[in-house]
Amino acid sequence: MSQSLPHPWPELLRITLCPDQVILQCGKLVAGRSGVEARYFEPEIIPVEPRHEPTLWTAPLAVLGIALDGLPERPHDATVILSNHFVHYPLIQSGMPSERPCAPGVIEEELQNNLLGLLLQHDCRLASLLPRIVAFGTDLLEEFHEEPGWLVLVEEGLASIGLVQEGEFTRFRNLYMWPASSVQLLSLLDQEASAAGLIVRPRNLMIWGRDESDEVVLPLKSGWQITRLREQQATAIPAPVFNGKVLLDGVQA
Repeated sequence: MSQSLPHPWPELLRITLCPDQVILQCGKLVAGRSGVEARYFEPEIIPVEPRHEPTLWTAPLAVLGIALDGLPERPHDATVILSNHFVHYPLIQSGMPSERPCAPGVIEEELQNNLLGLLLQHDCRLASLLPRIVAFGTDLLEEFHEEPGWLVLVEEGLASIGLVQEGEFTRFRNLYMWPASSVQLLSLLDQEASAAGLIVRPRNLMIWGRDESDEVVLPLKSGWQITRLREQQATAIPAPVFNGKVLLDGVQA
């Protein structure tokens, strides 16, 4: 009885971990005229039931383990995107930006170790581990056209703020914002610009909300150039593994 030859490339996985859901998207590397490219299929969205756990990511990892049990038994390369709830940027919790130093690990080491162990149990190699705002923003940098601006992602009452300068991210913040408030957000962006030493405050804003309930209603005539991003734009590309200690070269957390 003849046996089929192994596929030359591993299967691909794109995993998004959130406190209330796990998104699993399978894909393949496909050879075309322009070279080899990744193609992903429709995502599977798996709800996570709220539980009293010692950490916010315990329940999503448990759900991910069950989902991985159902995968075909072959090697996979996994790109993992973490909700900004799992990322320890300096927090803004009042009217002024926090100036405290960044925690030693942007992604806590215990989460990284548990995730790596779970993937290894299922013959998955971690190809990339990125916070959602970093994964999302990588594809959008060119849209700023070398002008300073802001990328804001809103999910479950948390607004994650990325400042773009000279075509690169230069700092990140998390802002607890519930209910979502346009006045609070725009005011804090101006304060962040001052904290970053910008003489001219950027008025270019790209904003994405995961759910309609998280939508920030922004004024039409405010002097801001506002671009609303769609859900399908919140995708990640394979990238070097995020080590949890150094965000990106030249980036402040």
